[in-house]
Amino acid sequence: MAYTTLASNTSGNQAQEVDFNGDMRIGQTFKITSSTDVVCSGVQLSIYPVSSPTGDMLLTLRSCDPVTNVPSATILATATQISCASLVASQYNTVNFIFSTPVVISPEVTYAFVFGRASGNWTASTDSVLFSYSTDNPYISGRLYYQSGSGAFTDNTGTYSIDADADLQFYVLGTPGFEMCSYADILAKAGADVNALAILANTVLIYLRQSQSVLNVRTKLDWTAIYSTLSDNKKYILSEILSSLTAIKIINYDTGQIGSLDAQRRMDNLSYDVETYIEALKDSEIKSFVQAA
Repeated sequence: MAYTTLASNTSGNQAQEVDFNGDMRIGQTFKITSSTDVVCSGVQLSIYPVSSPTGDMLLTLRSCDPVTNVPSATILATATQISCASLVASQYNTVNFIFSTPVVISPEVTYAFVFGRASGNWTASTDSVLFSYSTDNPYISGRLYYQSGSGAFTDNTGTYSIDADADLQFYVLGTPGFEMCSYADILAKAGADVNALAILANTVLIYLRQSQSVLNVRTKLDWTAIYSTLSDNKKYILSEILSSLTAIKIINYDTGQIGSLDAQRRMDNLSYDVETYIEALKDSEIKSFVQAA
């Protein structure tokens, strides 16, 4: 799968050793560069095996304290574990930690990915891993943190004596999808008490892509392909249609949980708006107006 880059630090001029003979974890905070909600699919790191670490590597996505921005214990997504045996010896390995269930994350919010040992015993200077990192504060939207044992995360001025301005080399990976319509708008229109399975990021993304196809076919124009060329004040009508269409699919997933009458009322209201706006976009003059600069 082709991933987009949601956040990154491409600078890595030093090697940071992490010894996992205990419950050591290392984390990096970040903010996405997008101005809208995005689907986060995983994290790419550069890892160098020292000697022969055994067992599995684990990476999680976590929320951060809203005041201090320190990584919290709240796990938002967990990547599929990767065996140390898959690492090629004597070189840096590009490793993609892909979340088993992608998660929607928002702009202007600090998140953290946290790397740890899932199993095995990594011993200092013999069986451990190195990360590519930089100490000249290349990434201004986050910083490096560590956690030893079950204690709280602290910044990187302690155990490893690395510079307070250090950052890992990393790429936060995303799945394209919510450019035309935000995840938050869709959930707001679906309303309260919808089935939790229907609002998982992957599910909503499928519904949204189906809605895009419906819009394109019914108006006989590939709005998905030309969306980026439209002026901002004309994009909103597409967002209005797509958020409503997608919300209908979410509600219809389990009408019994909401209550059949309430679910039908919501879908009827949304359907009325969808039909009104789609009919408008079928008109050739309106279609040309929306496409014009």
